[in-house]
Amino acid sequence: MSAIRSLSPSALLHDFQQPSFSLQDTPDYSAITQKFQEVMSSICSDLAKEPFLSLIDSYIRPLDAVDLQEFHKACKSGTIDRVRSLLMADSRVAFPRDEAGYSALDLAILYDRTEVARLLIRTLSVKTLNTEPSLAPQQTALRFASTQGRTEIVQSLLEKGVAADCAALNAAIFWWHQKTAILLIDWLSVAELNQQDENGNTVLHKACYHKSYRNNIGQVIEHLQKKGVDTTLRNRDGKRADEMPPRLNEHE
Repeated sequence: MSAIRSLSPSALLHDFQQPSFSLQDTPDYSAITQKFQEVMSSICSDLAKEPFLSLIDSYIRPLDAVDLQEFHKACKSGTIDRVRSLLMADSRVAFPRDEAGYSALDLAILYDRTEVARLLIRTLSVKTLNTEPSLAPQQTALRFASTQGRTEIVQSLLEKGVAADCAALNAAIFWWHQKTAILLIDWLSVAELNQQDENGNTVLHKACYHKSYRNNIGQVIEHLQKKGVDTTLRNRDGKRADEMPPRLNEHE
């Protein structure tokens, strides 16, 4: 029991901060607040109640739609002071997605608002950052940032603890984002880079395929080779990376 009593209000309510927890549709959240007060009284009567009640009320109270819209607007425009103040007022605004499926971080990435993105990355957990939205399965924050070529944001995500993956690297290569691709290569192991997809292609195969369309991918290929990837691996068609046919057009 003493261990419980040593916890701060924010520590005890850590799980309530996860995006999966939502009581916005609860008709009578005062009853829940009362129940919470009873539970707290039974397990830690020596703690001050007001900090807990204030914090739990902030998470049960329905999220203001106007605040959410304003928050997303501030993320788009890069108004960092407004983003920070709205986050401090109610940190839940960082989680919901708009009707198009974009989160606040997605919008910061899309509109190239690096400072806002960094603030959101510091605010969100790695688990949340790795969440795949239902409207865009497998499109994590890292993969979206790689698709957009936001190298500084990708760096912030990696430093936060988000694991680099070949899907993000392949996205950067597909859209010819050389700096982003090279950064991701540095965060991946040779074993990961040598992994073959369902067609037997490695990252090097894909980079060679795209090289014919954009010459700057050549530097990515050189970086892969310096990293020590296996250049002898063959895909299901029996081709090595240097034998890949040229990419014909950007829509292919």
